[in-house]
Amino acid sequence: MDKPKPEPRSSVANIVGKYDKGLEDLLKQLSHIDLTDDVHDQDAYLDAHGGYCDVFIAKSRRHGERVVAIKRLRVHILHHKDVAKMLFRELTIWSSLDHPNVLPLLGYVMHGKYPALISEWMGNGTMKRYMEDHPEVSVMNMAKGIAAGLLHLHELNVVHSDLKSDNILISEDGQPLLADFGISRIMTASLSVTTTTAAPKGSVRWMAIELLEVDLSGEQSFGKPAVHTKMTDVWSYGMVIYELLTSQYPYAHLRHELQVSMAIINGQTPERPTDLKNREEDLMWLVCQKCWQADPLHRPDMGRLCNVLRHETAMFKQYEGVSADSRSVMDRLQHFTLWDNPHREVFWEEPIPQSPGGWRIVLSDITLRCQVVGRR
Repeated sequence: MDKPKPEPRSSVANIVGKYDKGLEDLLKQLSHIDLTDDVHDQDAYLDAHGGYCDVFIAKSRRHGERVVAIKRLRVHILHHKDVAKMLFRELTIWSSLDHPNVLPLLGYVMHGKYPALISEWMGNGTMKRYMEDHPEVSVMNMAKGIAAGLLHLHELNVVHSDLKSDNILISEDGQPLLADFGISRIMTASLSVTTTTAAPKGSVRWMAIELLEVDLSGEQSFGKPAVHTKMTDVWSYGMVIYELLTSQYPYAHLRHELQVSMAIINGQTPERPTDLKNREEDLMWLVCQKCWQADPLHRPDMGRLCNVLRHETAMFKQYEGVSADSRSVMDRLQHFTLWDNPHREVFWEEPIPQSPGGWRIVLSDITLRCQVVGRR
């Protein structure tokens, strides 16, 4: 029996006249990634689907018959023109990004009046599935790659807004690739046309507390509009690290998202995993805790987090000339010093058990040297 034919794609030239001038101008800026005449052999059946899209497999002539994923969004651009403008602006940004930890956007096509995004098909699937299938993979290396990709976005003032393991794909060589940034925010705008609820839309288990602490005026507890920011991405990054450490979604013990929302609003963050294997994973847990600070101003930015993860091996060195007592103190410092002072020199005091005066420890993350400078 012949397979049913996929829904025909419309060229931008055929439908652009139905848009207003602003959207027409945006489409002209994207003409170089219009793959209407290049994508072929699309599978007639869904390969996957999510909360706001359906995914098909096809091939792209323009990219050497490469197998591609077609992600058809469930937003009608004629019914939601403002949303369509947001989407095409996002595609302009995404198509310009070039980083080894960001999934490249190859182009787009129109499925009738529904836009579809084209990217290379990643056979390794999502981070969660890949880590389940490959338990030997270093969770630290995975965390570093995700942090590097997110830092690249933030340096270009791009907010992901929906970071989670299901939106991180794995390349052929095992590198994490950030995908779907900004799309969740756009689809939320689409939903807002038909709903009046003030409840946040998105992946609640990864959402920062300030996105949920909204009063009746629509303002956050910190006095700013309830919008996704770089710091809400940092919170989500902490939840992704938690996924790496536990192989579970955040708040896996809570079935309903309303329960999760209330837990976050009440200041409940995930508990420390009981089976951390080594000091690297101890450090990653500390990263989680820093990412989940209730006040966004107290969270480290992605530049600092990348710096911490980059130097984790050196941070675990035992330094020559440091006494055994001071080493035990240094172990308990938990290596938070990189976050605590932008001038890169940190003074930290920690009492030693059975030592009447205790010790004062000075640690500089430039030299990575630790020394005892006196008793209190």
